[in-house]
Amino acid sequence: MAEYYTTKEAAAALGICVARVLQLRKEGVLDAYSRGEKGSKSKFYFKVADVEYYKEHRNGSKPLPPLRKVET
Repeated sequence: MAEYYTTKEAAAALGICVARVLQLRKEGVLDAYSRGEKGSKSKFYFKVADVEYYKEHRNGSKPLPPLRKVET
């Protein structure tokens, strides 16, 4: 399984339109990644784990914080 979704793949996984995915990025709900320089018209990618987390918790009253690695 791929580690990142394209914007179109993220929209399909969430059952929403591409414009809504881009809006979620602007709102800071989903983090986007790119291979291009900052400010360029490069393609956005979204971590599969982030998209799936949002999908699971978008209708909840208060989503759980994401899991993080525990240092020993």
